[in-house]
Amino acid sequence: MWCLEPKPNVFVTDLDEKTEERIIKFLSPYFKQNTGLLIINSNKKSLQGFTMMSVAHPNRKLKQISGLQFVSEKN
Repeated sequence: MWCLEPKPNVFVTDLDEKTEERIIKFLSPYFKQNTGLLIINSNKKSLQGFTMMSVAHPNRKLKQISGLQFVSEKN
């Protein structure tokens, strides 16, 4: 397993699904209002080649338009 941090609080890694779930479960109690986690997974079966999911209550929301996933900008 490896992990890179190209910029503060942005991590790139090759975690397996089980480890990813354990990390999310560990971090969940520490999320405060308007904080959260955005996870982008490689997925060759999806139209974009990746899928996104958010955990907790991040400032930006995920939107799906015509089968494509987007992250909305702040209002």
